Amino acid sequence: MATMMMAMPSSRLAAFNAALYVTQLVITGISFSRPQNEAQYDTLITPAAYAFSIWSVIYVLTLSTVVTDLFFPAFSIYNNAAKPDFLRACFALSCIFNFGWVVLFHGDLVNLATVDITLLWLSLLPIYLFVNFERDERPFSWRPYVFSELSIRLYFSWVSAATLISWTITLQGITGGFLSLSTYLMLLSVLIVIATVGVVYGRDSVIGLVAVWALNALAHKDLGKLDVDDSEKLLRIQAAATLAASVTLTLILVSALERIVFRVRSSREWRAYLKISSETEAHPYYGT
Repeated sequence: MATMMMAMPSSRLAAFNAALYVTQLVITGISFSRPQNEAQYDTLITPAAYAFSIWSVIYVLTLSTVVTDLFFPAFSIYNNAAKPDFLRACFALSCIFNFGWVVLFHGDLVNLATVDITLLWLSLLPIYLFVNFERDERPFSWRPYVFSELSIRLYFSWVSAATLISWTITLQGITGGFLSLSTYLMLLSVLIVIATVGVVYGRDSVIGLVAVWALNALAHKDLGKLDVDDSEKLLRIQAAATLAASVTLTLILVSALERIVFRVRSSREWRAYLKISSETEAHPYYGT
């Protein structure tokens, strides 16, 4: 299917993606309008309910990305890509996997939903990696960043967290109850590692901020009707989440400061070079 999509002209593939995205929004809206007992799929690393409001921001920004690619391709993230149609095909697959996950999860097929959201994460990965690589290859511009690039960063970051939660639900279903504290901390550490790599090596503050958002929501999650042992387990997880959120936020600030210092230093070195060059041209040395 991906090969067939890549065979389409770019303009047609952009329109195809727009149609798929509208379909995704419709299916998501219909599915979430129906009541569902989500408490049965709760885990000890699922954030407080307010954390999932980030989906609204993601959907709005992603709509902006789709519209930009369709009507203003010069500002699209795919504009300077070596293989733009491959990236557009990845986005098309992400739409399919997204509404597939919604249908499967709300149909109580949680294990299939876990496989599906993993495929969603994999379909977004090439686009996210390209966005980070491309950012270093061209001058920064707010318009492409806000209207085309930001959604991919936010989308991939949150799906990373959602994928881990989904796998936790599956593991709890297999074991028939809550997991051990060490297992929860290990799953939580995967998110922390992904965020750290994104902030430090990818120089992406967005993925770090999304991780802080999820960790902070987990730290403020209500204990609910948990028994004493599970409540104690959750409190330890929340303590770890609070510490991880603080460390991640510190990394974001240090990384941002490092980039600012680098840009200032580069600017000064460039101005000094221009000054020396102009002085050399004004007073050429002809030898003796």
